[in-house]
Amino acid sequence: RRSMLNEHVFGITTASQNPDAAFKFLTWIAGKEMNVQGLVQGQKGPIARADVWADDRIYESVPTYAKLRPIMESIEADYLVANYRGEEFDQAFQAVYDRLMLGEIQAEEAANTIAADCQAVLDKEPA
Repeated sequence: RRSMLNEHVFGITTASQNPDAAFKFLTWIAGKEMNVQGLVQGQKGPIARADVWADDRIYESVPTYAKLRPIMESIEADYLVANYRGEEFDQAFQAVYDRLMLGEIQAEEAANTIAADCQAVLDKEPA
């Protein structure tokens, strides 16, 4: 199962004056301990990292999270499309899904249209 949790993407550009320090910082904020502490202290929401959810400190702090544990232990990261047209892909999907939810089209037509429209985006050259 994919998580579909919002992703936060951080990067280091070629203009960075301190790429090694920037990478060290990014490694720290994306690390397991930072994410465990964020959950324990109530400053962060759930993330799709199985190693974080294997840490019992989370459940001592927020017992309700135990309900998420079976899901989070086997979760996969959300997908990124290979041609970097993720927003376009999402828009193609959502446009048809919205029509389905409004009752303008039936499920079979929606599935076929989503498959065709999303594939058309994937067939494009990388952005």
